[in-house]
Amino acid sequence: IRTLRYISSQLRQGASHIASEWRVLLLGQLLSLLLTGSGAATATLHINCRFTAPAFQSLFLYKLLNIHLIRLIMKEWRKKKDKLKNKLCIRTKHTVSIQGDCNDDNATASTNGTPLSSDCSDEEDIVDGKISKSSSKEIDTDEQSDEPKYSLCFGLLPISASPWTYFILSFLDVEANYLTFLSFRYTTFTSISIFDSLSIPSAMLLSRLMLGRRYLAAHIAGASICMVGVVINVLSDYESPEPDDYPKKVLGDFLAICGGIIYGLSAGLAENAVKNCGGQEEYLACLGIFGTVISAVQVLLFEKSDVANFFRREDLYLDSMMFDDDTVPTDDRVNTATCSRFTGIGLLFVYVFASYFQYVGVARFLSLSESALLKLSLLTGDLWAVLFSVVAEHIVPPPLFWPALALIISGVFIYEIAPSPIISHDESKNEGVVELSEDYNSWMDNYVSWANEPEMVTA
Repeated sequence: IRTLRYISSQLRQGASHIASEWRVLLLGQLLSLLLTGSGAATATLHINCRFTAPAFQSLFLYKLLNIHLIRLIMKEWRKKKDKLKNKLCIRTKHTVSIQGDCNDDNATASTNGTPLSSDCSDEEDIVDGKISKSSSKEIDTDEQSDEPKYSLCFGLLPISASPWTYFILSFLDVEANYLTFLSFRYTTFTSISIFDSLSIPSAMLLSRLMLGRRYLAAHIAGASICMVGVVINVLSDYESPEPDDYPKKVLGDFLAICGGIIYGLSAGLAENAVKNCGGQEEYLACLGIFGTVISAVQVLLFEKSDVANFFRREDLYLDSMMFDDDTVPTDDRVNTATCSRFTGIGLLFVYVFASYFQYVGVARFLSLSESALLKLSLLTGDLWAVLFSVVAEHIVPPPLFWPALALIISGVFIYEIAPSPIISHDESKNEGVVELSEDYNSWMDNYVSWANEPEMVTA
């Protein structure tokens, strides 16, 4: 009876916690749909257009993220303009006070003849015609403290963290995209989507080390159940009786697994950058800068021939229309030209814009919640991935896929009903001591009361 009472109380508390976070969960499902859309565009590029160039695809995404760089530079210029305006106000007041010391009559005339800016406050910094020295010192101290330690773009963009921090974050993000999209050559979209769940333990580990997350047994159990589902899905690929469509599915699974793990590490670093560094705009701007450079280098090193074939696709497509199905010319890298250049560019644009809005939404999500919950929310995209595989790829998932998916959904539910592991922003005054969220404290209170409750003695 005592155990049932405890379980029911925890379920009620978990349901109320989920209800209070419905906006975050809804945003997570929108991001899941955008992730599926970008993945479907990538899979269609590979299936119909025989085009797989991960770095080239990501290059346009990171270029689009540079919009936030422009916004951040304009914001910094406005801040510098306001600081300069305040300095001019102080200097004008200081000049008036000196003139007042030299000659009261001339000071009166000078004051009347030199109007102060309406934005300047005489009463704030001038006492009896003289500028307050303490106020001037405070302003100088504030200006020195506001000076950024790091900057980009030849000093045009001050940032709150080291450029190497954002470079490492961008490198992990680029390589996670590269490995994941490269796996489309060797395995199905369904398998790739489900392997993204491996980003959960890596995100949890990094959040525990960097952000001090306190994960409970329910969080660990939910993530572990998700991992069991992943293992079952891998075994189903090993035992697949029809390897003709994807003869190297094991290689594709390995690439997708590596991409998922790196995605988790990238998400943990992104959460730290959004919450503890410069915020959403700085994160997206720096990701655009470094991501563009890294992707461009990889395109020049590995994908020049793929890109060249992609832009001469119209000629290959028209030539293929002159042959029968059995005699269609093929290329070692591009294979059959089964779609026009216009179709390929359209699919590329779908991927870029879906991924852009996904990145903006992820930055917003991380400012409100945590990276582990983000990755768990994105797992619902597996349902959309199954539908896409059946309709577009004409591939029915193996029987073991369904219990694997059921385990993953169960793991997400168990993780969700547990209290949030996010540490409260109201830090304790004692150094090294932090306060946990109210949900966590409430959960612990219920657990202690349940453990200390006396058992019923029956006669």
